[in-house]
Amino acid sequence: MADILTRICKQRELDVAEARAAASDEAVLAAARAAAPCLNLADRIAAVPCEELVVAAEFKRASPSKGDIACDLEIGVQVREYAEGGASVISVLTEPTWFKGSLEDLAAAREAADLFAAETGKPRPLVLRKDFVVDRYQVLEARARGADTVLLIVAWLETADRVRALLEVARSLGMEPFVEVASLAELRVALEAGSRVIGVNNRDLRTFKVDPDMTGRVVGELQRLSGGAAAAEATDAEDRLRGAAAAAVVFAFSGIKGPSHVRELRQSCGEVSPLRGVLVGEHLMRAGDARAEVAALRGAWPHKAAASVASAAELLASSEPGARSKICGVCTADDAVAAARAGASFVGMILCPGTPRSVGAEEAAAITASLRAFRETESSSLLGQARDRKAHMAARSFALVRAAARARPLAVGVFRGQGPSEVASLAAAAGVDVAQLHGSEDPSDAGWAELAVPIVKVIHVEVSPATEAAQAAAATRAAAAAPEAEAEAAVASALAQARAWAPVASALILDTKIKGAAHGGGSGVSFDWRLARLLTEASGGELPVGIAGGLTPSNVRAAAEASGAFLVDVSGGVEASLRRKDGALVAEFCVEAGRARLQPE
Repeated sequence: MADILTRICKQRELDVAEARAAASDEAVLAAARAAAPCLNLADRIAAVPCEELVVAAEFKRASPSKGDIACDLEIGVQVREYAEGGASVISVLTEPTWFKGSLEDLAAAREAADLFAAETGKPRPLVLRKDFVVDRYQVLEARARGADTVLLIVAWLETADRVRALLEVARSLGMEPFVEVASLAELRVALEAGSRVIGVNNRDLRTFKVDPDMTGRVVGELQRLSGGAAAAEATDAEDRLRGAAAAAVVFAFSGIKGPSHVRELRQSCGEVSPLRGVLVGEHLMRAGDARAEVAALRGAWPHKAAASVASAAELLASSEPGARSKICGVCTADDAVAAARAGASFVGMILCPGTPRSVGAEEAAAITASLRAFRETESSSLLGQARDRKAHMAARSFALVRAAARARPLAVGVFRGQGPSEVASLAAAAGVDVAQLHGSEDPSDAGWAELAVPIVKVIHVEVSPATEAAQAAAATRAAAAAPEAEAEAAVASALAQARAWAPVASALILDTKIKGAAHGGGSGVSFDWRLARLLTEASGGELPVGIAGGLTPSNVRAAAEASGAFLVDVSGGVEASLRRKDGALVAEFCVEAGRARLQPE
């Protein structure tokens, strides 16, 4: 079977033939020449100070790897949010079969960008036609519909001659294209063709897997090619290649998950490098507040690495805004993939025999396999520091969150009262990335330090049966504030448990336990969410805390903001029935969690 890139490009060749039958090249060229003037991409990038990040914000309804992403978003509204956040380029997917885009979307984006500029007096964002260009006809179409630039993919065009021919067509219409590469060999082709703006696709378009280090390798190669003085015996071609490398600017495409990733790119490529911008699609399409998220991406660029890490709270606050979602009690692969599509950072499976939502190791392995097929980046290398028991817990927790962002979602096995050897055996059989301990496990057992996966430890907060009854009667899961003395006692107890687990755990979750119940969790009752923030403060910011218990789409934002929790864990609050999730509720939960502002204003 042909790879996905080949299938898409072959289909686009058929699409072009159909379009050409309806409107000739001459007719489309005339429309292109009559279109509203375009802006030059290279000039716009040069006008942005080097200490600022150039953001290309993408409108993408769907993709072959993720299916539907955000088909209900209105493009004019989304473009306006991108522009108000400071995006310099609006990228519009126009491929119809796999990405559900259209030329109408392109024209609508240009209209919205023009309106933004007219109403605000600010520079108009450029509009990029992002598609699989297989023919000059598509370049003409792009300009006729108002595009300022187009994307040329070296992986398909293959030769410098083919790339150069399309560059010449675009430049004849005033457009400077993005030229996409996904390897050092493709970079050389792009430079030989005379490309000026290089988009490094961290995703291999033939497999759709992401290599997060590809941008750094391309930047390094450009610096190598342009760094030396011209040798006396150098050929004209070598001199041209050196000159092209020195003049090129780079954008990172694909797999950009948020501000923390931008900072990593900045630090890995250096303060002075050809890296000038990022193109971000899915992350922004799923963001609860696209305007704020674009601004956060831009704000991450001047960041310089701190000499040391002061606390987990500072690390987590320096990454993406909003709380990370964990959808727990997942019993089927379909529900797991739905949670992944909704943007969950973690998907949990109960590996405790005898509980209502438990699954066996084989079932869990099938669910985990579906998550690995969905996500674009392997988790194993990213989780190394998260399971390094010699590292400070703050560093382990940040590594866990970073891994969840880069290889979303992580598969979590939930255990209760099982010892290290049983947890290790089940975790390996199920293939999970993380072990969540939900019972009265002994933190002094040396076996926990040997576990091959990071540990998340649940600490239970007791509430009275009267609280359970009151929440049920009120049909709400809003948490009532605990009396001061009770809150102090709860925080002191949680702090003692947290410190006992700090040598081996990578994160903590506070969950509700009804007084007198045999086990905690699964009650659907909320505790006083403020206790999580108080625990973080009592620990000096050293202990990262998540919350669970009674969370729903309607209260998760308030819960996250009251608690400051980096992670919000839900099971029953997003169920259609026992053991089945409601996809709409899962999606709403993830959106509302992402909208939370965890740090007080």
